[in-house]
Amino acid sequence: GDPLSSSMGSVPEVGNDEGERRPGGVMIAVVCNGFAGEFDPHKRVFFYPRRSALQEGERAHMYTPTEFERYAGMAASKKWKYSVRIDVAAEPGMQWNVHALGPCTLGKWLEDNGFDK
Repeated sequence: GDPLSSSMGSVPEVGNDEGERRPGGVMIAVVCNGFAGEFDPHKRVFFYPRRSALQEGERAHMYTPTEFERYAGMAASKKWKYSVRIDVAAEPGMQWNVHALGPCTLGKWLEDNGFDK
């Protein structure tokens, strides 16, 4: 009984629901002015188009928040955390009633999920 291998054996159980938490593992579906993209809260970058919408051979481009806002035609707002909304319909696990609460802004999501204190 190698002590290392037995302790290693217990690691996967922790990993199962933590899988989404690894760096770069979290992606949240967002919409800015009709442009459907994804946001990586760890790296603070946007990807557009959304991976699920890519055609074969297409690649998503990476944008900083300012670049994505400008690309979506919202440069004037200069408040990307509020001009970018979570695409609740594309986030099955998300408990947010758009009809009752209105759009969920990215800023609100970042706060609720501990990315912005």
